[in-house]
Amino acid sequence: MNFTIVTNSYQRDLVLVERSLRASLSQNPSATSVIFIDQNAKKLELSEDLACNKNLQHLMVEANCVSKARNSFPIPENTDWLLFCDDDGYPAPDYIKTFLDIVQKNPELEIIAGSIVRDDNGEFYTPRHKIGGSLKNFRHTKLLMGSNFACKAQTFKRLGGFDEMFGAGSYWGSGEETDFAWKAYFAKVPMEYFPQLVVYHIKPYAGDFQHSLNKAFYYGVGKGALVGKWLFKNKKLIVLYEAVEMIIVPLLQIMISLLLLRWKMTRIYFSTIKGRITGLIRYLNLK
Repeated sequence: MNFTIVTNSYQRDLVLVERSLRASLSQNPSATSVIFIDQNAKKLELSEDLACNKNLQHLMVEANCVSKARNSFPIPENTDWLLFCDDDGYPAPDYIKTFLDIVQKNPELEIIAGSIVRDDNGEFYTPRHKIGGSLKNFRHTKLLMGSNFACKAQTFKRLGGFDEMFGAGSYWGSGEETDFAWKAYFAKVPMEYFPQLVVYHIKPYAGDFQHSLNKAFYYGVGKGALVGKWLFKNKKLIVLYEAVEMIIVPLLQIMISLLLLRWKMTRIYFSTIKGRITGLIRYLNLK
């Protein structure tokens, strides 16, 4: 079985990028190849050990959008699986060993999602990953995150890759992973979540407070537009569940943060719900 690890990067700290690539290249057993999609205007100058590694393909792509970048690379011939990882995350040392064990025990699967764990404290990146669940259930499809999921190469082609209107750098700015998961869900693609398949990641909202506010808003815009796409354009009534949840959850988070006097988190959650409503309204106005 041949498998390729794919990591793309845009304006990321070189230290984080190289950490991610080294973790992918040092897997045992090793990946057939590691593809690094460089979206920067100027090609990143990688350290010699990476630049000279024969298993690493350093590709330059003129695309600000993460979805466009991930759709752009030529899938290596005879590749069975594509494993996606973010440039600010890195696979655990036993990642490939765990992945191969999962595939061997679950040969019917075409998409496999793993967990995201914070590299600073070892906790799950989101409460959702801590709780877990099955991707066979629509309400758990958001367990699939771009930082850690694998897809059979032929399935990725069949599904048409990512919607380039979604994702960082795109028109809507986020939501590409959930959109891909919903596309697979409604196409009845066999997929599952495995918490033991771990990618480590920097903590959420790692920038300054204003950056965190902006990120919460723009990620919210993508979520609202995504709900609009699948509920009103694609007529999937089950997405009503997501429409309700995307408003109720941040409202509860705001109430809890107020009670705990966590003013900064209150503002971040408010920015999230504002973004989600804005995204939904903007999407409906585009129709």
